[in-house]
This record gives sequence, structure tokens and C-alpha cells, in this order.
Amino acid sequence: KKYFKNIKKLVIKGGIAAAKKKNKVKIAHFKDKDDLSTETDLLVEDIIFKYISKKCPGHGFISEERGGYQTDADYVWILDPIDGTKYYAKGLPLYSISLALEYKGNVIQGIVYIPETNQLFCAHCYAKKGSVLNKKKIHCSDEKELKNIDVCLEIPSRNSPPEKLLNAMEKLK
Repeated sequence: KKYFKNIKKLVIKGGIAAAKKKNKVKIAHFKDKDDLSTETDLLVEDIIFKYISKKCPGHGFISEERGGYQTDADYVWILDPIDGTKYYAKGLPLYSISLALEYKGNVIQGIVYIPETNQLFCAHCYAKKGSVLNKKKIHCSDEKELKNIDVCLEIPSRNSPPEKLLNAMEKLK
């Protein structure tokens, strides 16, 4: 709990750094054919990792770019420095900074910041307040009829192995 306020500010700081670089994106490397990493991914990861390693000694860290560090610790931070890198690299405003905290294998808090819309989603189990968007409580719909629900999803890339695409499509049934 004591980390949460500063961690929210940290995630926003990472988002501001990403937004400032969005028109000057440089590819750092391709992880595979459709999975890339930008220099901004590495910058945001560095901002967050440096703070957490300094302020939360003994905590582990897992990041999409850096991999794992002390992943057997009781507390482990899980970061996607730019969730939606492929969109970010194309200049599309469909990216976020996503950070979660796990305690002994259970996620206890999560923060997602979307710089382009200044939306900060937070959920923390210890506060028992559920999820919030910019400090306003949010919740899932109570709607039971699928015909009354809007669904938005992202399927794997067209260059993904056929079995991955088929598996994604099968889940839509």
C-alpha cells in the first residue's frame, strides 16, 4: 500500500516520456517477425526499473524487454513498458504503460496508463475499492445477453503460426 501513490506517479512519468518520443520512434530490435521493441520501450523500462530497484529493495522484476530479475522474491513487479508497441511504432495512439505487483504468485495491484487520453486505470486488492479510472470507480457491465454487448479484441498477427490464429478464432465461438 505504501508504494502505490508513488508508483502511480512513476507509471505516468513513463507514459509522458513515451508520449514525448512518439513522433521520433526508433526500433531497437525485432524479437521475431511481428514483435518489435523500440528505444522508448527500453527508456520507459529503465525509468521504472531504476526507481523500483532503489525504492523496493528485495523486490523482483519481470519485464517484456529486460526479462526477469529476482523472480523468486515475495514481491515481483511485472511491466510491459509499452503495451501496444506495434501501434506505438506506427504513430497510432493505441498504447499504454502497464505495471502490476505480484505477492507470492498473486497479483495484488495493477496500473495501466494511456498517455494519449490521460487515462489511469488502477486496481488494488488491499484497498477493497475495486478498480478505478482517474479516481472514479468502474466496474464490468451486468448485461447478460451477448447480443447487447460490444466486444473488442485483438487477434494474433496475420503472420502468426496458423494454429495460433485458429486457437484465437476457436475462442470466439
